[in-house]
Amino acid sequence: MNITNILNRKLGLVTVANLQRVINSLFTTTHATFETTTLDTGRATVGLLTLSATLTEGTSALSLKAKSATKAFAGGATEVIPVEVPSGAIIVGAQIRNNTLLVATTGVSYSAAYSGGATQSIGTGIAFTKNTKTNTFFTVQGSGEATNITSNTTNITLTPNAGTLDTGTVEAVVYYYEFTAPTSVA
Repeated sequence: MNITNILNRKLGLVTVANLQRVINSLFTTTHATFETTTLDTGRATVGLLTLSATLTEGTSALSLKAKSATKAFAGGATEVIPVEVPSGAIIVGAQIRNNTLLVATTGVSYSAAYSGGATQSIGTGIAFTKNTKTNTFFTVQGSGEATNITSNTTNITLTPNAGTLDTGTVEAVVYYYEFTAPTSVA
């Protein structure tokens, strides 16, 4: 039984509209609102949840977003999946799936890591088999760990354990938080 079924049994019908009403009622004293938006740009889905706050003049917001991209291999020693998480975002985690069987010159697996504005391994020893999946939260613990706040545009770099990545397609989704700056005062 999934969480929606459990909530429906305990709370009645769970819909986005009902969740919006419940969450909005929790924030009435701070003038925050809950909204879900999905924008399909053909290569990425952006915007999952937005909490906006009404200021004395204007609004501001914090959004949980996701960006996805697909990479077809072209024989490189490394391949970059252009998820393009913006600078200043807080990365929550990533999911990767092999959409096809992957082929390398001599390798048998690959590793995936954030690159650009954040650096951390997403997975190592990932098999080339079609439908292999990797789900990883960004680890932020104690001193010495990488920061999950991006300092520049962040993508995902794939590296085979040997040789080059010759053919195949890998898809990735990165989940992250991002601020919308407060609107200017008139």
